[in-house]
Amino acid sequence: MPGIVVGVDGSGHSQRALEWAMKEAAAREAPLTVNAGKDADMLVVGSRGAGGFSRLVMGSVSSLVIQHAPCPVVVIPPEGRD
Repeated sequence: MPGIVVGVDGSGHSQRALEWAMKEAAAREAPLTVNAGKDADMLVVGSRGAGGFSRLVMGSVSSLVIQHAPCPVVVIPPEGRD
């Protein structure tokens, strides 16, 4: 599956990641897939999900994705941190 993959869990952070990935896919004229990482050219995730500790810069899922993804990962920061 070539193109850009974005992870979405319904949180505001994942919505920002989806919006960014949509613009990036359009700019690259690349296909966009939501919630599938195998064989992707790039994976885009929000910095934190719906739960957890808001003081953390990056959530546990984002950290794990960076460590284990088979492709480059872009982590979209929360509002005001770009």
